[in-house]
Amino acid sequence: MRRNNNKQDGEVKQKRRKQGKENSELSKGVEIANRAVKKEKNRREKDRKKEEKRESRKSNKKIKKYIIIFTVTILAILFIKYRHILGITFSREITSNDCIVIENTTSDNKIYPYRNEILLYSKGKLLTYSRYGKKTWEYNFDETFIPDISIKGNYIQVANKDNGYIYVFNNKYESTRKKINGTIKKASINAKGESVVHYSKEGVKSNIGVYDKKGNEKYSITLSSDNIAKVDISDNGRYVLLYEVDTEGISVNSVLKVVDLKMNDKVETILEVKNDVIYDVLLNNSNIYVLTSSKTYICNIAKKSTREFDITGKNISNIAIDNSGVAYIAKEISEDNNTLTILNSMYKQVGRCEFNGAIKEVIYDNYLAYTVGSKDIEVYNLWGMCIKKFKSNTLVAEPVIFNNGKNVAINYSNKIIVFGI
Repeated sequence: MRRNNNKQDGEVKQKRRKQGKENSELSKGVEIANRAVKKEKNRREKDRKKEEKRESRKSNKKIKKYIIIFTVTILAILFIKYRHILGITFSREITSNDCIVIENTTSDNKIYPYRNEILLYSKGKLLTYSRYGKKTWEYNFDETFIPDISIKGNYIQVANKDNGYIYVFNNKYESTRKKINGTIKKASINAKGESVVHYSKEGVKSNIGVYDKKGNEKYSITLSSDNIAKVDISDNGRYVLLYEVDTEGISVNSVLKVVDLKMNDKVETILEVKNDVIYDVLLNNSNIYVLTSSKTYICNIAKKSTREFDITGKNISNIAIDNSGVAYIAKEISEDNNTLTILNSMYKQVGRCEFNGAIKEVIYDNYLAYTVGSKDIEVYNLWGMCIKKFKSNTLVAEPVIFNNGKNVAINYSNKIIVFGI
């Protein structure tokens, strides 16, 4: 009996050992399987990360490629737009033979800058020409007259003082034709197509009318003075500028007056220059740039402040003003050469150079100075470096600067020539 029990106990132990061995082997198998699963999982995770890195590198390469393309494009645009200001030109010296010629024009032509083209009025016609000399537009009026033409942005305004009509063109399409009830004296238009007109009518010698781009009257102001030499309206449509010349005996006083249309219709004096004449005045929204024989001024309408640059005693022969600064030519008594000096909009000197030859006129436009001689034109950049020389066989008339300073047009009696900077 005991032997049987021992035998059974032995069998039980043997079974347990066998079971334990099987369990151990199973555990090892599970552990091996788990390690394999973990290894496979790690491998897949590494592959995923590698793939993400590859995709990230591809994406970064694409981003860098786009950044490079964008940067190169921007630099190319800036180069094309501003290379003339930097002094980068394709040919420094040119003659009339190198220019574009517009033939078959008449001696009573008047040309103006219009965007990247020139506008020509001739015998009752408006025409535009590209910088390559191609005619791009023509408009015929009902009669021939001497026009008062004002241009800003896309807008062209033509005033016929003979019959009181004002024509407004937007992108070369006639957008407005209005009849002024009186005699037109001065007119101007802004970049929004709003216009200001100085006119007289029966019983009232001096009136100011402000009109929207459709020709509807917005404001009407009666002035006490009739000696208005210039009217202008700011591009934001807020300010109307009046340049008044006041004569007292043998003295001449110049007065600039402003009307703030958003505040009231009151005419306020912004600058009064005694015993001097204003040669040029520019209105740029709230700033007025003024040139006289002895000083240049920047008047801020909103701040009611004035900054000035005294040119008295500098022996200046020619001077020009622009909202980007001032350029003037002076000649010291002890020196033979002329000196061109360029100031920025803060009246700080940024450019200076010396040159020979007599100068009829200097023009300052969009950071470039143009010195006009009898048969030549020289162009200087902001720092006083000569970037272009034009020589003609005949006398040179006043040049017209257009296409943001990239082109110059010269009007002769029977042709117009155009050259690039």
